[in-house]
Amino acid sequence: MLKIDSIKHEIITNTQLPEEIVNVIKCKNPRCITTVEKYVPQRFYLANRSRGEYRCKYCDEAYKSEI
Repeated sequence: MLKIDSIKHEIITNTQLPEEIVNVIKCKNPRCITTVEKYVPQRFYLANRSRGEYRCKYCDEAYKSEI
């Protein structure tokens, strides 16, 4: 019989961060092109998987994931 805690642990440990995310988070850099030009999509790439760190594709501003 499985306990709920062990199931939660299994789900959390098997979750992977995507390599790139689009229009999910906003860049904090006020000089970034995505802040000035509204038609440019907010693109972030996964810079460090172990720390859950994403970086803006345009200005390289860091964003730490809360997962």
